[in-house]
Amino acid sequence: TRYAVESLEIGASIACSGICLTVVERGFKQGHSNWFVVEAWEETLRLTNLAQWKKGTFVNLERSLRLGDEMGGHLVSGHID
Repeated sequence: TRYAVESLEIGASIACSGICLTVVERGFKQGHSNWFVVEAWEETLRLTNLAQWKKGTFVNLERSLRLGDEMGGHLVSGHID
């Protein structure tokens, strides 16, 4: 990811192609990209296509809004528990 990993808190939510997941580990490899690890429960794997992702799968990343962030555009809400 191009996100600054130091700004990704452990326990933070991040939407990965629309699937809300929890950051459990993060880091940086010299000469490589930033990386993070997320936690996905059995129910999430059952209800999404996450289990079919492979290395190299392109994923859209969206961080959670923070209090005070602009909410322009179209507000769409949904969550898979």
